[in-house]
Amino acid sequence: HFLWFGSSGVIHKGLDLVLDAFKELNNEDIHLHICGNIFYENGFYEYYQPILNSKYVTYHGHVAIDSDNFDAIMEICGFVIFPSVSEGNSPSVITCMANGGLIPIVTKSADIDISNYGIEIKALSVDAVSDAIKESQSLPLNELIRQSNKIMEYTKQYHSFDYFREDIKNQLVEIMEHLKK
Repeated sequence: HFLWFGSSGVIHKGLDLVLDAFKELNNEDIHLHICGNIFYENGFYEYYQPILNSKYVTYHGHVAIDSDNFDAIMEICGFVIFPSVSEGNSPSVITCMANGGLIPIVTKSADIDISNYGIEIKALSVDAVSDAIKESQSLPLNELIRQSNKIMEYTKQYHSFDYFREDIKNQLVEIMEHLKK
């Protein structure tokens, strides 16, 4: 199970590519969950309505991260897929990594460090998204478990409020030291 977890600007965030890839793959062994208010992007929602109602997609709408529904989605999904054109350390992907250990399948422009885990979507195309999905399906179970555990460790260490506070403090001290010179 895969999760696309985002907000407005769904084409910017690659949901069109993901839906087209799932349609192209037409594989009953893979399933896409979508969390986000895409209903309000009328043209997009109308165009993709047939795929959104297909057997391999579940559209959840807006899902609060402190809800039982979010917890249930985190339990069933193994991957978060997000072929964004441009993000700043994608908060939606980090949220899925931190709360469910979901393995990221992302473009470089999503700005997620996947050097030790995850799968890179190598281009902004349906074929590249399809290739990344296929690659995810070739990973053995023990590798999926290893990556998920590493993701949980990494996000707890480097994406906590305490880490960000300390990092900003250190950067400010460094700037002040540089200004004194």
